[in-house]
Amino acid sequence: LLDGHVIQVEARIQECMKGGLATGQCDRWKDMAKRALVSSMMSLYLIHMHNISEEQKTTANLLLHVLADIQIMEEWCGVTVIVWCSDAMGDAHKMQKDLIKAQLWMIWVFCITSR
Repeated sequence: LLDGHVIQVEARIQECMKGGLATGQCDRWKDMAKRALVSSMMSLYLIHMHNISEEQKTTANLLLHVLADIQIMEEWCGVTVIVWCSDAMGDAHKMQKDLIKAQLWMIWVFCITSR
């Protein structure tokens, strides 16, 4: 029963977003169980949470997750991601530069409020 409702809600969300423009954001932190996590959000929708505890915390790995999440946003949600926001420090800063090289049209902004 619940699965059917989830499918209906997701279909309505997709219909509302299709053809729109979106902003993306990612952040990395540890949860209560001390697992290292990266989550991506589109506008106000949580798109994906990656458990990266077993991965090396590198710029390249972060970029792979971000590009995969952008692909989900564009294909599943039918939006064009035009802005990406992440931390202004370390791997996230380098990832932003690499993201702009891969997606030349994208605007990049840094979130400094978490520092």
